[in-house]
Amino acid sequence: MTEENKFCPSCGSSIDGVQFCQQCGFQVTQKSPENPIEGNITAPNSSSTTTTTASPNYNPSTWNTLEPLISFAGKISWILIVINIIVSIIVAAGNLAEMGYVGAFVWAIIGGAISLALAGMFIKPFAIMCGKKDWEGLINDVWNFGKYRVPKMLVLGIILEIFTDGWGGLLVLIPALLIIILGPVKHQWEA
Repeated sequence: MTEENKFCPSCGSSIDGVQFCQQCGFQVTQKSPENPIEGNITAPNSSSTTTTTASPNYNPSTWNTLEPLISFAGKISWILIVINIIVSIIVAAGNLAEMGYVGAFVWAIIGGAISLALAGMFIKPFAIMCGKKDWEGLINDVWNFGKYRVPKMLVLGIILEIFTDGWGGLLVLIPALLIIILGPVKHQWEA
């Protein structure tokens, strides 16, 4: 560990040689200042509106229990989306052949195309960041809607829930909500 990584950026306690702060559980993956810091700090290479303090509901023991599950769910989220697309199209094709439900088949094709496009463009980076446990990157990967900063993972989880029969996007939406509500990085909603 270098001289620059002596103190936790979240609580200021000594972090000499550890990946997680022993006092607050903050994941120490970036260089930290040499002196302890009181309060919020600005994340490196980001706008002045992002901070690396923990969310208000953050509890190190709870997070350390949930983190491996969240990481795993995020890593395999794209698999559930692909399975959902295949199952939806097969079921809709069966309904079309048996009962003539054209609308359900068209909706399955539209939902599958949208889900596949989202999985290719956005869910793959989400899965990679979850695998790396880059919670700060996920929290600060946002779309601005007026004066609000909304994490992409949350928006994508909601869209996937709409277009995947309510279960295809669960491994995106649930980890997104847990990261925002319980995670070690606080999200600032206002730009």
